[in-house]
Amino acid sequence: MRKTLHEFVVEQSSKYITQLGVNTQRFAGEVLNYTYITKRRPKLSYFVPCDEAELPIYKPEQSSFNMLNPKMVKEFERVDKQYQQALSRVIFKGDWQIKEVPNQCLLLKDKGNYLFFSKVTGRIFDCNRYEITRIEDLPKEIEFKEDVI
Repeated sequence: MRKTLHEFVVEQSSKYITQLGVNTQRFAGEVLNYTYITKRRPKLSYFVPCDEAELPIYKPEQSSFNMLNPKMVKEFERVDKQYQQALSRVIFKGDWQIKEVPNQCLLLKDKGNYLFFSKVTGRIFDCNRYEITRIEDLPKEIEFKEDVI
């Protein structure tokens, strides 16, 4: 479960406040980083791999390319590299399923969590139609990947 800023600060303080004193530089850095991340506006690319236009992209399958053709091998490698870069920008855990409502929104679903991404405005809403303007406003069940924090 993702932590509130308060929970995160308490956890970090137990790591960096010891009998020998406080590693204040490290403690402050961790807290500031967490604060910075949780104040960001959520983007689709934080949940699923997306291209530069914030449109979902999918893992390329070798079977979709004629791997006997050297040009197609290079094309597969280019598309796979683009996918891997997009995957590295995903910051939340989950196996998010995407359903598209044409010309309106994308519905993301993972383990009972639903998010709506408006294609018109780029805004994000929860299942109660409340706009989510910061990562900290997401349901706490949506967790960061291990290497994010």
